[in-house]
Amino acid sequence: MDVMELAQKIISLLSSEKGESLASIISNFLDDDTAQKLTSSVSDGDENAIVEILEKLAGENSELIEYIKTAVDMVEKEDLSIDNISEMVQKIAGDKIKDLLGGFGKFF
Repeated sequence: MDVMELAQKIISLLSSEKGESLASIISNFLDDDTAQKLTSSVSDGDENAIVEILEKLAGENSELIEYIKTAVDMVEKEDLSIDNISEMVQKIAGDKIKDLLGGFGKFF
């Protein structure tokens, strides 16, 4: 799934009854400013702005885009079981811990 397709799915899902679930999941991945820009772009239906935001995120952190794609797929398939959400959270937390520990590795 490319960034344009991801943007279209996000717009589609956020404007549906599944939107609240997706918005709450995605907002956990983003800083407040980016989350606000994405929310206002979706409200305006500005697909180009959403693509720009996603491309910027992809350039900064490709893992983040993968998390967002996973969240979109989970919401799209209504696969929001506790186990699946827990697995995603553990993966994200594990990656962040590895990043933190990677910086301290030179001290051990």
